Amino acid sequence: MTLLAVPLDPTGLNDRTAQALLDGMLSVPAIFPTPGTVDERRVLIASILSDPLNRVWLVWQGGTLIGALLLTHIVPQVDAQCHFVFFDRTLFGRKALLWNLMGKVFGEYELQRLTVEVPEYLTPLYKFVRKKLSFRLEGEREAEQHPLMEKLNPYVPNGPTWAARLGSRRERACLNPETNTWCDMLRLRLLRSEYEQEDHAIRPTESPRPGRRETPTSPATRVSPRPELVSTATREPR
Repeated sequence: MTLLAVPLDPTGLNDRTAQALLDGMLSVPAIFPTPGTVDERRVLIASILSDPLNRVWLVWQGGTLIGALLLTHIVPQVDAQCHFVFFDRTLFGRKALLWNLMGKVFGEYELQRLTVEVPEYLTPLYKFVRKKLSFRLEGEREAEQHPLMEKLNPYVPNGPTWAARLGSRRERACLNPETNTWCDMLRLRLLRSEYEQEDHAIRPTESPRPGRRETPTSPATRVSPRPELVSTATREPR
């Protein structure tokens, strides 16, 4: 069944959907985990969802709300931080939706990069972000070119990734709700040039019209609060 990502309009949200959204977000402890009570976390999540500087899409499957996709810390023409949460905690079959939305926000905000932070203990999520969405650790590409890698590789398998993983972290930045202990966040990024190269490989028969140049838009247009819905029905990444 096709998934749809529909822009959230907090002013037009009915009570039933709002309740389902908050309950769903609260049911996934790893999204915006903080110390405190459930009610305090509910207030935090509600404030993030309603912040006019953030962008939120609700993910629907048929008539069922199954998740939410968010952009925070948006710096037009530079960077934005991505968050995605599916209430059934399933990533299988959701790759195309995320890929399509990433392409949309790269274009709409003219971003140079997208950022994701993953709690270090969430290995399946880390692998999904790297292998399916093509994100890389901060500094990983530069580490591959560093002359010391030749000396490190015989002793450390996949030396550039190992080195970047050490440096691409925010220490004690996340509370593990399962163990109630503090852990590190791993910071990954996807450059626009990398996305476009991968996207072109996905769709080898499609190319821009020769000589066509996008007309620059105003900042107000770039940060439009009503981006179009995104579907899985357009294209599927590898």
